[in-house]
Amino acid sequence: MNTPSALLNAAQKLSSCGYENARNEVRWLWEFSSGEPTVFDSMIEKRISGIPLVRILREQPFYENIFTVRPGVFAPRAETEILVDVALASIRGLPSPRILDIGVGTGVILLSLLAKRNDAIGIGIDIATAAIQNAEINASRMKLSDRATFRCGTLERVDAVFDLVVTNPPYIADSEYLSLPPEVRNFDPKEALTSGSDGLQMIHAILIWAKNNLKKNGHLVFEFGYGQAERVKTMLGMLNYNNIQIVNDLSKIPRVAVSQPYYIPMASE
Repeated sequence: MNTPSALLNAAQKLSSCGYENARNEVRWLWEFSSGEPTVFDSMIEKRISGIPLVRILREQPFYENIFTVRPGVFAPRAETEILVDVALASIRGLPSPRILDIGVGTGVILLSLLAKRNDAIGIGIDIATAAIQNAEINASRMKLSDRATFRCGTLERVDAVFDLVVTNPPYIADSEYLSLPPEVRNFDPKEALTSGSDGLQMIHAILIWAKNNLKKNGHLVFEFGYGQAERVKTMLGMLNYNNIQIVNDLSKIPRVAVSQPYYIPMASE
């Protein structure tokens, strides 16, 4: 079978599996296989079996860069790019901002920010060793290791203050886990997906922690789930955050919250 026929046949197979972007996926897999038929055929069979494209390629484009995605580490989503946009806007004009990324995963958020702001420095924290190792690989690949530090553990390991705290935390309710698509449930770590009975447990913990770890005029920017906007605004208000804004993603769905903790000036100010 010649190359055009092989590609068309592969696209038809993926289309029959319900993949709407079959032609592009076939093109990407062909390019990634360097045109080696045996490797290409193996990749197509993996895709037919339901393995996500990012898990086959082990790479994902995000915010103008290509990131390595290792097995067992949360794969970045395109909708999270709006989080980076909002975070960049929050530190616009601020010299040498200090950034914390909570739940760093592959490092796409922190490293995308540092790539755009060459005067910034940042820390990425994650409870998973595999995520920290993955983020370090991407930092080295992007030549950002001198400005990005990664720590494995919880927020108790961080005792600094920041101009920006940014996070794409887990926000799916525990009860919804089994209803997630297999390509999510079987490949992304559960701890990166679910967070308590309402999905807001981790967000609530971050809000409490960030109040004491943001500088004056610092910003907290985080992603949340579908239908959570009103509860997120209520939580922020109850914890005395102000300048609260909710930003929609490209599908017009509320996706990102940005706010600042209420600041009480000292008597000497």
